Amino acid sequence: MSTSIHVHLWQVAASLVLVALAAAISYWQRADLERDIAVATGRSIVQLTLVGYAIKLIFETDTIWLVLALLSVMVIFGAITARARAVSSSASEPRGEAPTWTCGCARVAATRSTM
Repeated sequence: MSTSIHVHLWQVAASLVLVALAAAISYWQRADLERDIAVATGRSIVQLTLVGYAIKLIFETDTIWLVLALLSVMVIFGAITARARAVSSSASEPRGEAPTWTCGCARVAATRSTM
């Protein structure tokens, strides 16, 4: 049974119009973010496509261990990303393990509450 979500071309175009609007505002305000927006857009399209195929493959196998492995990887990478952002946003705080554990526990709680 396939429960795929089909995205139409007009829906992709509508989202890209919003990205173009953000780039236009950046250009108008001389924020110099146009290249960053373009790179982030391309990168997100590739990442979401690959993750979508990976998730589809994992859920089609219908094995709880693969699902738990996927959730574990998502929680770990989310905690690492959150820690990196927390550390880079406040350079005056000492770099330690506390942000990783805090973010990791929060992500586990959020994941658990949605199951």
